[in-house]
Amino acid sequence: MPEIINITIDDSIPDKKGKQEIKIKNYATTPLEDSQFVHFFDGDDWDIDEIVIKDFHKNKKEKGEEPDEFHFDLSGFDDDFTVDISGEFDFDCFIIQNATSFEEDGGVYTIEYIGSDGESHTVEIDPGDACMVINPPCLTPATLVSTPNGMKRAQDLKVGDLVETLDSGPQPICWIQKRRLVFSVGEVNFKPILIKKGALGPRKPLNDLYLSPQHRVLLDGPVVRRKCGASEVLVPAKALTDWKGIRNTPGKASVEYVTVMFKTHQIIFAEGVEVESYLPRPYAVQFLTKKATAELEEMFPEVLTEKAAEVYPAVRPVLTTQQALLLAKAQDHMALSNSE
Repeated sequence: MPEIINITIDDSIPDKKGKQEIKIKNYATTPLEDSQFVHFFDGDDWDIDEIVIKDFHKNKKEKGEEPDEFHFDLSGFDDDFTVDISGEFDFDCFIIQNATSFEEDGGVYTIEYIGSDGESHTVEIDPGDACMVINPPCLTPATLVSTPNGMKRAQDLKVGDLVETLDSGPQPICWIQKRRLVFSVGEVNFKPILIKKGALGPRKPLNDLYLSPQHRVLLDGPVVRRKCGASEVLVPAKALTDWKGIRNTPGKASVEYVTVMFKTHQIIFAEGVEVESYLPRPYAVQFLTKKATAELEEMFPEVLTEKAAEVYPAVRPVLTTQQALLLAKAQDHMALSNSE
């Protein structure tokens, strides 16, 4: 298991040439070649607004080194600051929570957030070769996925396997990505959403279904048609947590996510529930390593550009979280009134 390290950023951290240098080796109690998952917290006011993370790997080469993660829950900060990193590999990762928006330019991320003081702030992060996590839509390993040969666990799927789809019959998987996240106490934004067995109807799902918060579920019905002008829409799982049998999982200490992609966006069956396959967009690939991103760009040359919606369109209308919350409440209220 990775070592969890909590670091409070304040003026007690020494500065060098106008930068606060955070040397992970000074906090780690396990060998540096092992994984350290570092969670940063905002302390008292700090005079220096530039942070450098360094000394978290033992060797300068990747061999024998395990991935490290750097977590920032921005809702607990109230400063404008920058973060740089030194000595990273492409399997290391920044995990950013509670950002309201971001832009990427030349590998540097400018992230807007609402701080603990209720004000808008900006953090600029240069992750170097490390990846950036922004709520990927994923399955969990034990999820049963429908295939022509019966149900198969997500963790056992591989490139080339055929998976049943709602619109196109059996389709071969063209790309899979797996990543494990470990959470600190109180961290909830990336923890899976639990859809209890039968919460969406008889045998839907067949068993308890865990999805990443941004993984979209297919909804239909009269409320969808009236509110959205479409017969079916895709909504993020986190928008459904007010429904009976669907909730957050605050007790989860860690999770492995499995991302499955086809040559076109598809609706697949996870525990009998219609959910989307991976929909690559510039905002939805920041959790990937540079190697994985390069693989996507090779398969779909323009999928990470402003032409993404044209070259890899969504299979159904996709609602924003706010739109989905309003729809989910309307749909839930109708269900309740019909049951009375």
